[in-house]
Amino acid sequence: MKLLATMIGMVSMLFVYPLDHETYGTAQFFIGCILLLLPFASLGLPQVIIKFFAEFDSVGDGRKLLPTLLVCGLVISFCFAVLFYLCRGFAYASLESAGFDIILLQSNMPWILASVGAVLIFYIINSFLTNYGKVAIPVAIQDLGFKLFLPALVLLSAYGTLAPTRIAPLIFCYYTVSIIVVLAYGAYYGLITYKLDLTFFKEAVNRKTVLTYGLFIALTSLGSMMAFRLDSFMITTLLDAEQNGLYFNILVMASVIDMPNKSIGKVAGPIIAKNWSLGNTNEISKMYTKSSILNQIVGSLIFIGVLVNLEHLFDVSSNPEAFTGGVLLFVVIGIAKLLDGIAGVNSQVLSYSEAYKYNLYFMLFLAALSISTNYILIPEYGVLGAAIATCVSLTAFNLLKLMFLYTRYRLQPLSTANLVIAVVTVVVASCVWWIPAFRNDLLSIIVKSTIVLVLFLPLIYWTRVSQDFNDIMSKQVLARWKAKS
Repeated sequence: MKLLATMIGMVSMLFVYPLDHETYGTAQFFIGCILLLLPFASLGLPQVIIKFFAEFDSVGDGRKLLPTLLVCGLVISFCFAVLFYLCRGFAYASLESAGFDIILLQSNMPWILASVGAVLIFYIINSFLTNYGKVAIPVAIQDLGFKLFLPALVLLSAYGTLAPTRIAPLIFCYYTVSIIVVLAYGAYYGLITYKLDLTFFKEAVNRKTVLTYGLFIALTSLGSMMAFRLDSFMITTLLDAEQNGLYFNILVMASVIDMPNKSIGKVAGPIIAKNWSLGNTNEISKMYTKSSILNQIVGSLIFIGVLVNLEHLFDVSSNPEAFTGGVLLFVVIGIAKLLDGIAGVNSQVLSYSEAYKYNLYFMLFLAALSISTNYILIPEYGVLGAAIATCVSLTAFNLLKLMFLYTRYRLQPLSTANLVIAVVTVVVASCVWWIPAFRNDLLSIIVKSTIVLVLFLPLIYWTRVSQDFNDIMSKQVLARWKAKS
């Protein structure tokens, strides 16, 4: 499913979104606003469900927890919407005085607030079903569904059948339909009941513990959203939606560099948590270093492969002019993602340590730095300023965590292997960059990609910077090649 979603995303980036970057940017703006407001409206409720479900389930039928949580979610989101409505004048005036164009925000705020509630309800049901191992449909909606929904919006707009005023209502409709689908999915497995049971909150766990945990998660989520989603809001309100569409299209391309980091982080998390509980910092140090090296190897390969072919990819897209300035954007954002990968699994190491609360402090620092750098750089340098702000903020964030983990636990992921990989990356990129292009863009992409693989992989194998990488190459590639020959 992830492979299919990735393929659909790549096709959309090149052939759908360039048709109407303004609609794509507008949709991303609304999604960014929803996610920015969600921590305020959720109070960490979806994460509380997963954290304390076993204790809830131990005092009764766990299925009866869902109706209670849905009522809580509706009440919280309604109260938040009312509070925001009452304070909207002050909020709008503050944004306008700071130079933001909030017309798009004002005219669509009712739909944004309604979508916040819908997203919260969807996440609550999703978290509830996760405890029973029923994740196929929710994952499909999140990974695949939205990658079909957004291109559909852009296509409808590009061919004149969708007015811009309909984008926010359709996003609300998407999540409303998603709620119905996941409820039907849960009902199919007999997990949905309509009986309220408040004994969970009276007997199962300490209410103060639940509330404290929920607020901590909400603040962490808020910091994360402000750090990684605020750029969408600021680009749209300081520039325009079309520039936001270009930025997000390039950002999605660059995010492929981050895929190995996310995959390794998911695998490493439980192992790191176990070793922290055993006090085995040597194993944590080994995994920390290995993650940095593997992230850099795979991330550098992706970075070079995309960079040397970027102009050709733009040329074969449905609207090459829509990508004006895209190469420099990719370089800046790509470097940020690459450095993030080189920092290794520092988030997991910190999150599962006794100093896990510092992750919140660092996330809030990242949010503050992201806001200030975006506010300063976007008016001066346009959408490139947003890319620079992302690079500066994310790099500073990782440096802060690296210094903290080294100072407190003497843990750090860097070694001479990182320097060797960097040298190989620069050498290969320099060699391929100067290869003249063919008249056919597809032929150029094939030739340059092949040369990148033929140069990069053997050099990494020969330098022996990673035993794990060499083992994979020996067993999966060289052994099969010898068997065929």
